[in-house]
Amino acid sequence: MSGGGIPIRTQAARLWGHGQGTMLLYPDKLAHVSSAVAGVGGAAGFIAVFAASFAVGPGGPGALGGAIGAGGGWLIGAAIAKRQAARKVAAAGSGVTLIPLASIASLQAMKSVGIGGALGGQSLVVTTTDGEEYRFGVKLDKWSADLTSALAACGQEVHATPQGMTVISAPTG
Repeated sequence: MSGGGIPIRTQAARLWGHGQGTMLLYPDKLAHVSSAVAGVGGAAGFIAVFAASFAVGPGGPGALGGAIGAGGGWLIGAAIAKRQAARKVAAAGSGVTLIPLASIASLQAMKSVGIGGALGGQSLVVTTTDGEEYRFGVKLDKWSADLTSALAACGQEVHATPQGMTVISAPTG
């Protein structure tokens, strides 16, 4: 598996057990790069706007402004993490999880747990041929076309199922 290359698709995503970061799809692998930048940006945005509301007084933005600042800070942090992610994959440093496309056995959409599930959130569960599962905080329907194309280019057959997709190694020869 090559160290880098140009990703086909990237998105800010949580990988359960590894934290927030960026998910990247390459022609030969799926990668996740853990990064605390988005969380730090969210906290900084909240603090900046919430603190400014005290300076303005009772007519200031208050907690709602803090929430908006947190969202803006998170978006800025996620964009920074996304820009750094491909370099980190190429360096294969710590916090990088790599899943070769040839090892993927299935892709399933699962309803998120907690508040995310109540709000219609979804997770993508990637299961490898050796039974390992990786749960990403992204929607399968947003990634399915790119994943299907990349898997087919790697010689895999992709079959739709009610829960997601099953991946079968195409016969060689």
